[in-house]
Amino acid sequence: MLHPALNETLGALAAAGRRLLAAFAPGHEVRIDTGWDGASVRLLLRGDRGEPVTFPAAAARSVRDAVAARGISLMIDGGGEPLALGPGPDALVTTGETFTQINLAQNQALVAHALALASPAAGEAVLDLCCGLGNLALPAAARGGEVTGVDLDDQAIFQARDNARRLGRAACFVHGDAGAAVRAFAAAGRRFPLVLLNPPRAGAREAVAAIPALSPTRVLVVSCDPATLARDAATLAAAGYILQTARPVDLFPQTAHVETIALFRRAP
Repeated sequence: MLHPALNETLGALAAAGRRLLAAFAPGHEVRIDTGWDGASVRLLLRGDRGEPVTFPAAAARSVRDAVAARGISLMIDGGGEPLALGPGPDALVTTGETFTQINLAQNQALVAHALALASPAAGEAVLDLCCGLGNLALPAAARGGEVTGVDLDDQAIFQARDNARRLGRAACFVHGDAGAAVRAFAAAGRRFPLVLLNPPRAGAREAVAAIPALSPTRVLVVSCDPATLARDAATLAAAGYILQTARPVDLFPQTAHVETIALFRRAP
């Protein structure tokens, strides 16, 4: 189920009809998101190369007026404050330019379960691969972990660093490919007792194959595809890691998709 604020905005977009369609060409897309409280909605219109496209003025006024009547503030083309992804002062924020979990309430549960299983200790070196804007990395840093995050999305790294500064978290975020980063850290003699991995649907074949060289005692994987999780789990098992816990989290109700938190420990 969509957040009510998004349903209201989608209805207003549909009502704008022809005035909005004038801005579209093949490959264009509308990105729409809202924060935890649903008080604000952001619309981003993007071209086929991800470049900003201007909303037609008449359509923008129509949509903004329609949602304002419902008590919703509309931000178009990135204007306005970043949106909070959770409750309270420790919530991460997003500018809408990178991936976030679509179900904010279930994401809170996912992070809590993941960190409870991973149990980062104060002063422990933690590597977060495919870290995004810090969804797992910054809560791990809040628990005292010495966190290094890696992501191939430069916007995600920018937002992760911004979130770290805003929250006063000591964490290092690096732009790069997960597999290449693991190999580079291993070659430099770096060791990480805890590795967090939240890959895209394709999984992380190369990174998982290289992770044992970092000598982690625990590897925690958050996967959105059971098939690639099974493949990557087999790689970890062959390297001497035992699957201890697998917990599904239903971020996509009434669909076949499911997130899974899987904790692996190095065999004694």
